[in-house]
Amino acid sequence: MIRKTIVGLLGIGFFLWLPNTLYLQEKPVPKVIFISFDGFSQEQVPRLLIPTLKHKGLGRIQQEGQLAKALIPPWPSLTAPSHISLLTGKPPAEHGVVSNRFHTPKTEITEKTDGFSYPIETKTLWEMATDKGLQVASIAFPGVPPTAPQLSWGIPYTHSESPSSVKRFTLEDFKEAPTTLPVTLTSYSPALKTFFSLNEKSGIFQVTALDETNDHTKNYQTFILDSDETLSNGFLGKITLTSPWMNLMFQSQGTTFGSWVRLLTLSPDLTQVTLFIGNIYPNLAYPLSFRDLLEKQIGTWPGGPNFDHPDLTPKINLEQAIRFSDYLASALSLGIEHFGADLVLAYEPLLDELGHHFYMIHSKQKNYSKQKSNAYLKLLHAGYLHANHLIDVIMNRHAKSNLFVVSDHGMAPLHTIFYPNRLLSQRGFIDQELELDDTPDANKKIKYYARHVSSGGTSHVYVNLMTREPAGIVSKDQRELLIQKLIDIYKKEPAVQVAYRKEETKPLGLYHPNTGDLLMVAKPGFHFNDDDVQGPIYETASFYGQHGYDPSLSSMKAVFAAWGPNIPKKPLNEVSYSQVLPMILNVLNIP
Repeated sequence: MIRKTIVGLLGIGFFLWLPNTLYLQEKPVPKVIFISFDGFSQEQVPRLLIPTLKHKGLGRIQQEGQLAKALIPPWPSLTAPSHISLLTGKPPAEHGVVSNRFHTPKTEITEKTDGFSYPIETKTLWEMATDKGLQVASIAFPGVPPTAPQLSWGIPYTHSESPSSVKRFTLEDFKEAPTTLPVTLTSYSPALKTFFSLNEKSGIFQVTALDETNDHTKNYQTFILDSDETLSNGFLGKITLTSPWMNLMFQSQGTTFGSWVRLLTLSPDLTQVTLFIGNIYPNLAYPLSFRDLLEKQIGTWPGGPNFDHPDLTPKINLEQAIRFSDYLASALSLGIEHFGADLVLAYEPLLDELGHHFYMIHSKQKNYSKQKSNAYLKLLHAGYLHANHLIDVIMNRHAKSNLFVVSDHGMAPLHTIFYPNRLLSQRGFIDQELELDDTPDANKKIKYYARHVSSGGTSHVYVNLMTREPAGIVSKDQRELLIQKLIDIYKKEPAVQVAYRKEETKPLGLYHPNTGDLLMVAKPGFHFNDDDVQGPIYETASFYGQHGYDPSLSSMKAVFAAWGPNIPKKPLNEVSYSQVLPMILNVLNIP
């Protein structure tokens, strides 16, 4: 490996070892760091205010700044609408993002819109700041466009180019390495090598197995990874069962891609070796100078946990979640310390990821046992402790800045999936008679009178209305009769807490052209899934936490904290999402 080859990185504790050399040149200190911990439930905060944490994170903010009793999210308590409401100070009725997914007028009844990429219809915080000439950056903040021209630097939320995989090796896959090892490496048994690739674009990586124990036994414990067959010119790094993670990077068509790999099993005689290959992500950070800095200092975007991968344990999923969280926090500090900013928007999905998959507290939940519940809740609490630790580290590292910490919603335990479009099909509101056609566009021939678009505990029901949907079949006169029939049906369903007519969503701040003709809100414990129209109406949920319910419920309440040189110390009661933007604008001196 020649020195210009991209360097691999070891470990997961990025945020703990950023070098002090980052402070060589003075950069503008952000007036505001605005960070959202997705899914940070107010119900968990008391566990972070115990005496041993009194001077750390939220405990310190409670003593020196402002810690609200709760933050009340907008309707619905979902990631996209809540973050856009925090960025605009407006309800979904004004900014138009009425759910994570929804249907928009003048489109086919089967079409869905992504709330994270929908054009925001009101002015945002970053636009207000840049209009005043302030320098703004974003680390994956939901709702911020990937290439927002106003932003100085940042990272868009990045999606995988290739899924995860596993490489399995046996002794037969290894051949004796003919080259002499560099003086920095020792093997008391013959060094053995094998090869693998991340995907079709990555090229070949060499794995060299070393026996580093002088015990007169073939006992391999260490793998050296490199991008060529010569170790004497350097190598990417090493992995062991005690230090199992490594970032491998490659370039394709001018873009750097990377995967975080983990050594899962390694038998000393190499008869059984398992290497996990994480999802492959491009480095989309901007500008190029920030992109290069990330690659040199902390590597490529790791992505979230692979919860459904059969080879990964819940403990490894926690490792993935923390590594991702640390990466985002490290990128935040690297950007600030090298490029400066007046306002930095930052995002941390750690607690939402863990809450969805580990919030097991109910006997109705799939595979529930007291022992498994205790184990899962321990992992979830570890995530909350890490979030509190990151808050504390950011406070110490950026003490001259004003820090605003929020979350978008809480989390409730989940036990059952409800399929509302299957119910509509069974009741004749979705006519499948034409679905017998085997042509590729057969699904388009299904006759819809109404259709659900759902996210978590919220579902919008759209009537296939003439003059609004291109192929509408329900007249305006029929609309009210159809809606009343649906309400009568939903009243009998155990999953449904309440069903609002569209005009009844005005007091909720949710009355908008994108809002469904009927808004259904689930009872906590139930999740709406609109993916298909066939099958049972209820199924046991395979994950354990959800949101999107009535935001006034204690389980849906979020977190608000503020601390810094321009934040006076005072107690706060519950605050509304709409109060956050004015507080930030005040610190930024934006009228």
